[in-house]
Amino acid sequence: MTRKRNVVADRRRRRMITILWTAVLAIGTIILIYKEMTAVLYILATVGVTALLLVVAMADLAHAERLTNDPRGSLIGLLHNPAAFTSPVNEVVAWGEDTWP
Repeated sequence: MTRKRNVVADRRRRRMITILWTAVLAIGTIILIYKEMTAVLYILATVGVTALLLVVAMADLAHAERLTNDPRGSLIGLLHNPAAFTSPVNEVVAWGEDTWP
C-alpha cells in the first residue's frame, strides 16, 4: 500500500515540477517580450531547438524499432490482413456532403 502511495506521490511531484518549469519559462518569455529583448529570445529559441535536435539524435530509435517489430502491429501486417480494413458502415458519406442543398 505504501508502495502505491509513493508511486502516486512521485508522479504528482514530477507533474508539479513540470508545471513549475513551464510557468517559469512562460513568465521569462513574457518578460523578455515586454522588455523587447528579441535578440535574447532569438538566441534562447536557437539553443532550445538545438537541444531538442540533440535529444532526438541521441535517442536509441533503432533499439526501439527492434522491440516493436511485430508484424501484427506494423503497417505491413495490416496490409496483409484485409479484414483490418473492413468497416461495419454500409454507406460512407464524404465530408460536407450532407450540407449541400
